[in-house]
Amino acid sequence: MKILLVNPNFHSGGPENIVGTLPPLGLLYIGGALMKGGYKDIELIDLCKEEDFSDDNEIGNYIVNKKPDIIFIGGMASTASLPRSIAISNAVKELNNEIKIVLGGTHPTYMYNNILKENSCIDFIIRGEGEIPSIELVNAYDNQLDMESIKNIVWRDKSYENEKIRVNEVSDQIVNLNEYLPAWDLINNWENYRAPTNNEITTTIQFSRGCNHRCNFCGQWMFWKKWHCRSTESIADEIKYLNKEHGVTFFFWADENPAQDQKKWIELLNSLKSINVNNEIHHMLNTRVNHILRDEKHLNLYKEAGIFAIDLGMESPLQQRLDYFNKKTTIELNKLTLDLLKKHDIISIVQVLAGLPDETCETLQETGNIFNEWNPDLMHFYFTTPFLWTEFGQQMKKYIVESDISKWDYRNPILKPHAMSLEELHKICRWLKLAFNFNPKKIASIIQINDDYRRMFLINCLIQSLKYRTGDLEISKYK
Repeated sequence: MKILLVNPNFHSGGPENIVGTLPPLGLLYIGGALMKGGYKDIELIDLCKEEDFSDDNEIGNYIVNKKPDIIFIGGMASTASLPRSIAISNAVKELNNEIKIVLGGTHPTYMYNNILKENSCIDFIIRGEGEIPSIELVNAYDNQLDMESIKNIVWRDKSYENEKIRVNEVSDQIVNLNEYLPAWDLINNWENYRAPTNNEITTTIQFSRGCNHRCNFCGQWMFWKKWHCRSTESIADEIKYLNKEHGVTFFFWADENPAQDQKKWIELLNSLKSINVNNEIHHMLNTRVNHILRDEKHLNLYKEAGIFAIDLGMESPLQQRLDYFNKKTTIELNKLTLDLLKKHDIISIVQVLAGLPDETCETLQETGNIFNEWNPDLMHFYFTTPFLWTEFGQQMKKYIVESDISKWDYRNPILKPHAMSLEELHKICRWLKLAFNFNPKKIASIIQINDDYRRMFLINCLIQSLKYRTGDLEISKYK
């Protein structure tokens, strides 16, 4: 059986300007699971790195000529990339309707009914963690077995005169991350994954899945069910392998909350320190401010482990916003966290959510003023995006003015504030970001950083931001 793993050619800008277009980790985990299940004829097609197609017909021909029996498709930004996944699937089905197409990811996990009703090109949807259902699905299809017993899938039952959409039982089983590992050998050319900010070969890795916190706008804690992680030996061995065999030196962590378990986290940091003897391995990750504060006495260990930059989802410097988002933190703790990272020479990157219905020019200006005072190393504005399976999404349904989900990538306003136009909202956020990141004092402070790596990383981040703003950065016509 020939199996293809297809990453759709969708680019969101934003984080890509810093870390580049990353290997499709979710598909690589599916590939690893299928190999573990005994399937060997598997190929990864990363369309983000194969841009020589003039239209979707050419993409469809390219895929069909591989003669696959079944295709797994889905992008990391599962909502915004969905139109690309659907367009590619339609192109394939027009050429060969016998090829089965499986869709996965957060968006399909919750919006499966709409997707299958509106898109006949999709045969199966996997809900939640995909490793175990993917093996069972391929095995059932390969051996013409009944699909009803496979948990976590939604499928088209064509045994009826008018086919039915069948929603199978959802399992409570959590994947053992020590047993299911990414199929890194499916990547043919690692040179495709060099980051624009440091020219290092880059990948995304995952120590843990899930989060014990309940921010109202986030659906990841629902998707992964509960926080679970690999052993420290497993992730450390993977980093050593990727560094030695593929030359990877820049690791972007996909974890929502890697430091949830302090004992395991400190154990992992010590393992990473032992690997990073020449200081050539660099880690960038997301974490919560309360974990930075908790680990204050270990922040030197963070640096020794190779963690040079931390992306903080602070969301806002306004306490009423933090309370509404259910962040379980305070503006005082946020400020203290930034001070600690600066003290220990760790780059702080702050994400700000803007564009709630009660947003005004005054709240945005106050946000900008406070962050100017707090002085993180980099600041980015993202527009609040109301994913409909979240509490926030349900509350915001009546304020949605952008129905094109390809724009639900945090870079485009989705909600209409009462007191300002979308154009005003977009313009003010872009100006505040520009005024903060390109403040002469900010640039002077970056130039004076003694550490060459951190200094050049920040300078290149600013250069990439300018290129993207002026349109000089190459972004796919399929975005």
